[in-house]
Amino acid sequence: VVPVLQPGGWVTVCLPEGVWYNYFTGERLEGGQVFTVQMELERIPVFVRQGAVIAEGPAVQHTGEINKENRIEKIRVFGYPEADSLRYESDASLIHDQDSTRLTFKQGIVFEVYDTDYTIPEDGTLVISL
Repeated sequence: VVPVLQPGGWVTVCLPEGVWYNYFTGERLEGGQVFTVQMELERIPVFVRQGAVIAEGPAVQHTGEINKENRIEKIRVFGYPEADSLRYESDASLIHDQDSTRLTFKQGIVFEVYDTDYTIPEDGTLVISL
């Protein structure tokens, strides 16, 4: 997370080694270097490491508004996910095998996949290929 402090929204960020993604655009960035990016003052630049799987819930004013049946609205996958990317999540799961990763999730959850090949078989499971 990089704060935008000045009008015009230009910020400089140094990302650690590895592959990173702009959370909002999915743009892939090679770490270990300095980047200058422009963001709106209303949007905080957020970068996620390759392999991140982020479950997003609905916008609420407080946790008491969260419906237990619809805790997750969207799952975002950035590159090839790690085995423990969804360690504490009960509405989705990752299963790794030799050639791919299977991401299963409750019906109705939207997903976005960045920088990775994937298929969706008839059972609705998202299969991410190596």
